[in-house]
Amino acid sequence: MLTVITHTVNSGIVLFLRVYINIHSHQITGQNNQPVLYNYIMGRSPAGQLPQYFSAGIHPWYIPENPFVLLQQLRNMLQQPGMLAVGECGLDKLCVTHWEKQVQVFEAQIQLVLQHKKPLIIHCVKAFNEVIKVLDDNGIVNSEIPVIFHGFNKSVQLAQTLINKGYYLSFGAAVLKKNISSYLPLLPLNRIFLETDDASLTISEIYQIVSNILNITLEQLSLQLQQNCTTVFNIKL
Repeated sequence: MLTVITHTVNSGIVLFLRVYINIHSHQITGQNNQPVLYNYIMGRSPAGQLPQYFSAGIHPWYIPENPFVLLQQLRNMLQQPGMLAVGECGLDKLCVTHWEKQVQVFEAQIQLVLQHKKPLIIHCVKAFNEVIKVLDDNGIVNSEIPVIFHGFNKSVQLAQTLINKGYYLSFGAAVLKKNISSYLPLLPLNRIFLETDDASLTISEIYQIVSNILNITLEQLSLQLQQNCTTVFNIKL
């Protein structure tokens, strides 16, 4: 159930919903009916009925020899109103997929994003400079297309660089790491999301950890991240 918080203001009662939005998960359903953006990995996720809200993309780990079929499926899925973002997609220097093919498929998905005006959810491993260059070269610069680097767990310097370029960062279980918790209060909260990805932590546990790190209430954190979702996905989850 969603937690209802009541506050009395000038003899009136104001109701808040403490909502823990999970913007990247490989589980279709959210914890205790909390909103979740399910990530469908093209060619890898189990086939079946998709939930109300989802993202979909061709992950660099799972690019087939001929990605045309998956790209066409992705184009078709973009017609569904519940598809809120393209991704996760991007570049990964540790996977076996040929680098040039990764770049080509990433660029193809960026073009779909530009055509459909959808947010882009990025998977990036040891390739941040290259991802930024591809985004810039393909018109994702000073644009209205929101870009979210999911599962972020890198340095404060890189975090600030990405935010200064107008991108968003999504944090998961990495908030337990000392280096992340030490700089999280330095980042603008209107550029932050939270997620579970495939971690064992629940989204409510991640919210509680971040609330403690930032020294703000769960209500404050919840309301700001709800606003972030409205801004980026143009929908109230």
